Amino acid sequence: MASCGLFARVGAAASAVSYRRLHILLRRDGITINRKKTQRRYREGGLTVRRRKGRKRAVGARAPAPVLALPNQRWSLDFVHDQLATRRRHRIFEEPQKAPYKT
Repeated sequence: MASCGLFARVGAAASAVSYRRLHILLRRDGITINRKKTQRRYREGGLTVRRRKGRKRAVGARAPAPVLALPNQRWSLDFVHDQLATRRRHRIFEEPQKAPYKT
């Protein structure tokens, strides 16, 4: 069948083409083939899409945060994002207060 040559050509050219995308490419080239048949030939041809790696997670337990005895022992920095009614965006750089403020 003519689709066998196209399977090999597309598979060699782009290894990240899924069987769904391959089915669309076959239809564009004028080859009418059943989707299930496309999937079966894709599998028989040994074509696969590389799977993404999983997210790396932290290993072990975290150390507990130290207890603050005095103000200004810990400082933090943060960005605050917002959008006005005119759709203009702005970003503010702030220093949030972590310890209670004593006067």
